[in-house]
Amino acid sequence: MPNSPERSQIHIDVALTDISIAYQQDASNFICERIFPSIPVSKQSNKYYVYDKGDALRVHTQIRGAGAESAGAGYDITKDNYYCDPFALHTEVNDQDRANTDDPLSLDTDGTEFVTNNILMKKELDFFTKFFTTGVWEKDYTGVASGPTGDQVLRWDLAGSSPVADVTRIASYIVSQTGVRKKEMTLTCEPGVWDVLKNHEEILDRIKYTEKGIVTEDLVAQVFGIKEVIEATAVYNAAVKGQTDDIKHMAPAGTALLSYAPSRPGLKKPSAGYTFNWTGYNKGSATAVYKWYIQERRADRIEAETAYDQKIVATDCAAFLTSLVTP
Repeated sequence: MPNSPERSQIHIDVALTDISIAYQQDASNFICERIFPSIPVSKQSNKYYVYDKGDALRVHTQIRGAGAESAGAGYDITKDNYYCDPFALHTEVNDQDRANTDDPLSLDTDGTEFVTNNILMKKELDFFTKFFTTGVWEKDYTGVASGPTGDQVLRWDLAGSSPVADVTRIASYIVSQTGVRKKEMTLTCEPGVWDVLKNHEEILDRIKYTEKGIVTEDLVAQVFGIKEVIEATAVYNAAVKGQTDDIKHMAPAGTALLSYAPSRPGLKKPSAGYTFNWTGYNKGSATAVYKWYIQERRADRIEAETAYDQKIVATDCAAFLTSLVTP
């Protein structure tokens, strides 16, 4: 494109980036980084250490005899890597629109919110596409119509089902294999599953004497004995432009993910996963907004950009549940 500026000439628009950050905080529908906490990184790709679980949980300590050395032990370390792909989107505010509006600056805000929201949608959809599916985690549990055995549960919308017993059993299994804390686990539910939970007789019976019996995510988490329950409400349009709109939830119907993440994320701490955000690329921001004028188009271009890698760290720190509600 003629007269296009070099990237070195383009600067982050601090004011618009602040709008973008504020908008992200208000966008409560987007919950992927509550499940895979953010790890800011300075480089696009790098390696991180993975400590052997067996060595970490093995008791190496022994009695020390008089004049003897202490018992010696070591632990194996392997390496994994992340790679943050950049994602970007722009929109334009042309001079004619600016001249026709009573508040020209509102067009910049609208444009910033549009591109930021779309980037958040992309990030959220990536998460649910990659991690809300079978064959990803160490354990998958399936809802059945009757007689559950093994890694099956009775569908939660059926009489006689017990979500509390099921979540307790699955959480206890994760604890037994990893040593992580049940109180730091999260159950992320597709909206149909949440609707069943909040109306389930077992749940209602346990909270009927609290806060006028109003079911909240926090109360259900307390019933389960975990950190939080989250309803995954984000939606997207699966149709390409020109086709009939196809609006759907990002989380597949009838699914849930029980996962562990530490209260204070860190590379030496187990977690179901982390989101590596390449903040070094955008001068400290996970998502930055750029703005520049394109003379031949007589328009300001507003562009948002982020770079991230959503990465499973420990497959045994989560379990995926499917077919929890009768189709």
